[in-house]
Formats: sequence, structure tokens, C-alpha cells
Amino acid sequence: RTTKTRVLTDIRYHVGKMQHNIEPITIHKKIEPWRQQILNPEELTSIENSFSQTDLPPDLASSMKALFVAQRKRLSWVIKQGEPVCEVCGLPLVKTAKETYCLSCKTEDNG
Repeated sequence: RTTKTRVLTDIRYHVGKMQHNIEPITIHKKIEPWRQQILNPEELTSIENSFSQTDLPPDLASSMKALFVAQRKRLSWVIKQGEPVCEVCGLPLVKTAKETYCLSCKTEDNG
């Protein structure tokens, strides 16, 4: 008695020459618009100065600076899109189904 299952039971290979007319598959990565933001010199200097008194290995400091720059670019882009910002600190507000609040100020209030 046999039971039907969806198990692979047979593999066949075909020996032949490589076909050179096959085009390689290219994946087009969409660049997020916020990455195209240009920070002003004051913002870049501020990020650079925030690491001036640290004793981090150069590769870690470089990665952290890149993260801070990317974060600042995204923040700038979100604000330019017209998202509401906190009247106290200027950060974009977080919107949930129940409330809209400033993550920074709410964190300070609960701290």
C-alpha cells in the first residue's frame, strides 16, 4: 500500500554546454529619498564634535558617525514631508492608533 506525499523522489541532471546568451539577473535596489538629503555644515560639525572626546576604535567611530549622519538625514526628510513635530524638542511625533506623542519627551516624563 502506498501513500501519496509531496516528497521529492527523483532528480535528473542534464549535461551540456553553458548558454552564453542568458542575461544576468540584476536586482535594482530602490534608493530611499531620505538618503539623498544633504546635511548642512553645522549638522556635520555637531556630529563630528560628539565623537571628539570619545576613545573609540577608528572603525567603530566611523560606523557610529555614519549611523548618526543617516539618522539626521532621515529626521530632516521626515520633517520636510510635513510630519507634525513636538513643540518642545522639535522631533517628529509618533502616531499610534490611540495617541500621538513625542517619544523623546514621553521618555523623559516616565524616566
